[in-house]
Amino acid sequence: MLIVDDEERILLAVGDYFDFHDHAVACARDLCEAKALIARCHYDVVIADLRLTGIDGSEGLELVTYIREKSTVTKIVLLTAYGNDEIMAEAYRRGADAFLAKPQPLADIAQLVRSLLIGPPNQGESQPMLRKIVVVDDSELLHRMYDLILLRYRHAGTVVLHARNGAEGMTVIHEHRDVDLVLLDINMPVMNGLEMLEALKRSGRLAGMTVIMVSTEGHEEDVKRAVRNGATAYVTKPFTPSLLYDLVAKHLLPSPRVAIQAGS
Repeated sequence: MLIVDDEERILLAVGDYFDFHDHAVACARDLCEAKALIARCHYDVVIADLRLTGIDGSEGLELVTYIREKSTVTKIVLLTAYGNDEIMAEAYRRGADAFLAKPQPLADIAQLVRSLLIGPPNQGESQPMLRKIVVVDDSELLHRMYDLILLRYRHAGTVVLHARNGAEGMTVIHEHRDVDLVLLDINMPVMNGLEMLEALKRSGRLAGMTVIMVSTEGHEEDVKRAVRNGATAYVTKPFTPSLLYDLVAKHLLPSPRVAIQAGS
């Protein structure tokens, strides 16, 4: 594993964490040092900061291109505090496997790395029963994040479908009658999440379906409205990947609808 960051404290923290968890770790502090190491050695995983020379650079993108010229199998994780949808799209176009906003808990980065390295489960391995998840959110960055959080389930055969607003979400659910779980943002154009939830309830589609509401706001009235209309859980942004992963795992098996849970 190679860690690339121009901040010594991050190199030490991330490097020590993965070293403790039995990864052989090398560190680089700038683009040139990282390229030199990659030219001499194959790395299974590279975790790199997007900006390695202050706030105006994007050397991480150049590093992604360089790695992909050397290897198609190295897993590349970009971390940044300055990301946006345009930069994220460019990172994926160049071949990055994950694009995460800083700060991220080290345990969540480790879980992502494990998912990237493990790949599809072996035959005979226990597999999630959940088969279809619909993600409804107007942020492309969050769609990518959901895909990463749900990577292990996707490897096991779970289908993750996407919609950018409530109206699109309703269309997706009507086209796929066997949806098991919906991750539903509240603040969206055209039709917001609460309106979509109410429409699902009116249509009778909520039976057997888990709906997890996700919002930057946790207003009591919104929570109560979500509960009244059949939401299973209510999570406030920003959330850690592990929180959402655990919520999805909790609702994999068929079970009676549970009381609302607030997350943060």
